[in-house]
Amino acid sequence: MTQKHSTQLTRRERDLVRHQAEAMDAAERLLVKLPYSSITVQAIAEEAEFSVGYLYKLFPSKDELYLSLVEARKSEIFQLVKKVEKDESTFEESLKTLVGGILDWFQAHQGFVRDNRSELMVLFKRHHKSVEAIAKKDAEMRRPLLALFQKGIDEGQVNGTSADLMARTLRTLLWGTMSDDIHHDAEGESLNADQIVQIILRTYSPHWKEHE
Repeated sequence: MTQKHSTQLTRRERDLVRHQAEAMDAAERLLVKLPYSSITVQAIAEEAEFSVGYLYKLFPSKDELYLSLVEARKSEIFQLVKKVEKDESTFEESLKTLVGGILDWFQAHQGFVRDNRSELMVLFKRHHKSVEAIAKKDAEMRRPLLALFQKGIDEGQVNGTSADLMARTLRTLLWGTMSDDIHHDAEGESLNADQIVQIILRTYSPHWKEHE
């Protein structure tokens, strides 16, 4: 009897985690259409196909739901960046794989990405735990990027500046792909992975040439 009860609790916990993820996905989808301040708990519940009462069982408030969303999404992007530490390809190949993976992730999470530097960040700062958490996560995320650009320097693919500056340039280019008015090509389309890699090589390689 005790063993059966324990199994039921485990299943209940799994359901809770799954429903929390579904609620966060629903809340994120709403960010594509509305700013954070205009999204209601009722709207999130309807989007997730939960009752309002059950949504409050999953998260005590809208703020807590979105704080959890930010932490979850930042962890996902961090895992993408960490993959370069185990990538034994050349610098250019590793950079292209990383950029392609991040751009695919951006497309899958457009609502979060577009709102990430505005209302969600204000929300994070309002809850105080945010500033230190963001700084720590950003520092952790920079290490694999710095190692990647150091590999490029060691291979002679890039030089003439610091790995930190190159990492900052890459980050600006990546986030710019989700902007409405910067980092587009001549036809107004967002830059793709190949174009971003070529910009990095053109800017920082001592002997840049068009790559096939």
